Amino acid sequence: VYCYAEDKYPSCDICLCGTSFGAYSVLLYNSIYARSVPRLVARCCSLDMLDIFEKKLMGSELRHLTDYGSIVVEGERPITITEEFHTQLKKYDIHNEFKPMRTSYLFVHGTNDEIAPYYSVKEFCAEHDLTCETIDDADHFMSDDTKLAICNNAILRFFMS
Repeated sequence: VYCYAEDKYPSCDICLCGTSFGAYSVLLYNSIYARSVPRLVARCCSLDMLDIFEKKLMGSELRHLTDYGSIVVEGERPITITEEFHTQLKKYDIHNEFKPMRTSYLFVHGTNDEIAPYYSVKEFCAEHDLTCETIDDADHFMSDDTKLAICNNAILRFFMS
């Protein structure tokens, strides 16, 4: 998508925004491919993806991954995790791959995030001198409409600045 937008609109600045695993993905993409986009938003970013997948999502099913090549993690939205995906999670750790470059970053995170711990994002932002907009008592999905509005307004202000 990035390459398509870059080719189609060469005179436009391309910014990136992702939520949860999407935030992890855009951080990796920007770092690995040295895109140095002007602005990047990471909302409810899951920085420790391998840990989250192994402990919170796959749990006891992890042992079946090698035997079957993939597993289905049941939940509100069932997802299939392949052995290749698991290998990629082990290979690409954002803590090792992250390169801030010339990009301006905004992390938006709730203090009650039950999937991606707030303290992890807060520490990452402090370590790399990045901006973290804290939303008190917000969960991973920003399920409270007021907190979601606060989140969206912070992102909009950032992109419009």
